[in-house]
Amino acid sequence: MVGCGCSWWEGAGARLVHLSSDALHGGRPEPYGDEEPPSPVHVYGAAKAAAETAVRAIDPSAVLVRTSLIVGEGSKQIQLCRDALAGRAVLFTDELRCPVDVTDLACAVLELATSSYAGPLNVAGPDAVSRAELGLLVARREGLDPGGMTTATGRSSGLVRPAQVRLDSSRAAGLLRTRLRGVVELLTG
Repeated sequence: MVGCGCSWWEGAGARLVHLSSDALHGGRPEPYGDEEPPSPVHVYGAAKAAAETAVRAIDPSAVLVRTSLIVGEGSKQIQLCRDALAGRAVLFTDELRCPVDVTDLACAVLELATSSYAGPLNVAGPDAVSRAELGLLVARREGLDPGGMTTATGRSSGLVRPAQVRLDSSRAAGLLRTRLRGVVELLTG
């Protein structure tokens, strides 16, 4: 439908829901609201910020879902925790995130696809935990000894990544039927 004045997905009755990341924020102790402008401190975050800018230019009515660490059986985050518990990876004690369950995130995205909401929306869990704390939760759930878990600080590793990125998902919690469960509930319930 090039040249018809509308986007092809609008002509098809589709809606653009873009998945973004908390990595587009620079990190700070206070939670980030939905409308906070990107302030990336590394290349991945800058790429996410640029993608959001492109999506807004193409379709101002799109939803920009900003999410955090995605957890669930088979997820990269849970496997990283298992690897760290076995001494094959390192979990940082100073990187705080708000993990979200993959099923909760998928249900939220499906809801947003049929909504009229436009713009950025934080869709993350309510619990801010470090990657090391996430590892301890995985150890407890799976009955693993946390004594072998390897930890460090992000700062000491030399990585340039934001340390504290808490997403305030209260708007999403009020807007969606899907309940965004916290990682503590998910891994101890």
